[in-house]
Amino acid sequence: MKYGLIGKNLKHSYSKLIHESLQNIVYDILDIKEDEVIKLLEKRDFNFINVTSPYKEFVIPYLDVISPLVKKTKSCNLIVSRKGKLYGYNTDGEAFLDMIKANNLSFENRKIAIMGTGPASRTIAKIIEDNYRTKSINFLSRKSTKGTIVNYKEMRKLSFIDTIINCTPIGMYPAMQDYGISPRIFNKANLAIDLSYNPRRTPFLVNFQKLGKNVRILNGLEMLINQAIYSQKIYFNREISLKNINNIYHNILSRQVNIVLIGLPGAGKTTIGRELSKKYSKDFIDLDELIESKEKTSVNNIILNKGIEYFRDLENKYLLILSKEQGKIIALGGGTLVNRNINKLLCNSIFIYLKRDLGLINRDIDYSSHPTIINKDLESLLHERQDAYDAYKDFEVDNNGSIRRTIALIGDIIDESFNYKRA
Repeated sequence: MKYGLIGKNLKHSYSKLIHESLQNIVYDILDIKEDEVIKLLEKRDFNFINVTSPYKEFVIPYLDVISPLVKKTKSCNLIVSRKGKLYGYNTDGEAFLDMIKANNLSFENRKIAIMGTGPASRTIAKIIEDNYRTKSINFLSRKSTKGTIVNYKEMRKLSFIDTIINCTPIGMYPAMQDYGISPRIFNKANLAIDLSYNPRRTPFLVNFQKLGKNVRILNGLEMLINQAIYSQKIYFNREISLKNINNIYHNILSRQVNIVLIGLPGAGKTTIGRELSKKYSKDFIDLDELIESKEKTSVNNIILNKGIEYFRDLENKYLLILSKEQGKIIALGGGTLVNRNINKLLCNSIFIYLKRDLGLINRDIDYSSHPTIINKDLESLLHERQDAYDAYKDFEVDNNGSIRRTIALIGDIIDESFNYKRA
């Protein structure tokens, strides 16, 4: 191996894609144990390797020269081999700072809580301290309540913060565990950042987004790309073109993020979903059709024979399965948003609300195929569900015109959402 990444639980890493897109190199992913790390460093038969959890601190004693930031943070994420010597760097700090600046954010005069006390959190704290005059920086940890470190059980002590940054790996795809962090406690926060990059929105970010549209959320994908750029600049001593970076960012999100269509029965979710599937060469999944395929009967029969609550439980079951999907076009049933697992699907998806005039829906819909609305008029149904549509939608698209027009509008949303923030 000449170039690569070492760490644990790396199955879903994008580092290979990123580095091989930046340069014509072979970049390997090594999920290895401590004794294997030691042998690799002792042999020194590589050009550069990136280091991720849990080895960012572990590797330092084996290095010959370390950068000032590595010394200050006890965190190394890049090792370069030059003429028999190992040089250690921390590119995470500048990568994080670049991401913050590119998104027009600032930590000036902010009251910050950082989740975790490991190498990543130390790096983020140091880079913030060196570049901004904050009002306070505190840490949330499971282990201690000393000084500025607050135990998770006593997180209410930090209810005053306006910025929270997750530097732990909890919440990453595919497990996407919740954190036990209640946004209600931190209801003064208007900025939430998660260094995780997969899924698009960790449960942590989803929870804070629910506080309202004035809460800014940001994941770590730009930081991941930035640190790869800095790694290659240090070794190859050359600049990376912005066009190349844009292509990488777009490629990753295109693979990762689902496009999920929500809206009333008859709003056109299945029709538009099939057309999007053709345009973007992505698999299309209709939740109702998935349920029918797996349960060997129609949604109609399920609801008529076993009731709506039984059907909602089935929806919830298959939502959990869909939450593991990536890069798909998905159409949900009109009432699916009431299910608890909807948040899991939201993590790795963009939710697009298809809005269609009730008169057009009434004209075209086959009520016999929608047993959930037989006894309700559409106006009452919309009133009942509008708050949920508004709460979960990332974008709203008018579907009163032609299919071509709707597809074009959604295409603009996808292109904008998948673009790198820098212009």
